[in-house]
Amino acid sequence: MEKLDRIQQLHQLFATHRYPIKLRALAERLECSEKNARRLIDALQDFMRRPIEFDPVSKGWAYAGEQPEGWQLPGLWLTANELQSMATLLHVLDSFGNGLLNTELKP
Repeated sequence: MEKLDRIQQLHQLFATHRYPIKLRALAERLECSEKNARRLIDALQDFMRRPIEFDPVSKGWAYAGEQPEGWQLPGLWLTANELQSMATLLHVLDSFGNGLLNTELKP
């Protein structure tokens, strides 16, 4: 799995959980080592400017404070599989000829 895919998944985990998540659970969900999970937390903090803190009571990680409603990572973030699926779909649609759907999807 690519690093950007994992950063996106990490954001989704933090955004959807009410309580801090332990590093071991993060590593399992992200299919990586605990060391790599910690690097992803650092990347989300440093490059994406997301406030993440460690809670010593629950021994887990979570977004710090109140999070803005509907906040997402910047840009269009697609996984490698999603990009491949989109390219395949566009190729299949192109092979059907000049139909109404092609003109709608061309942009």
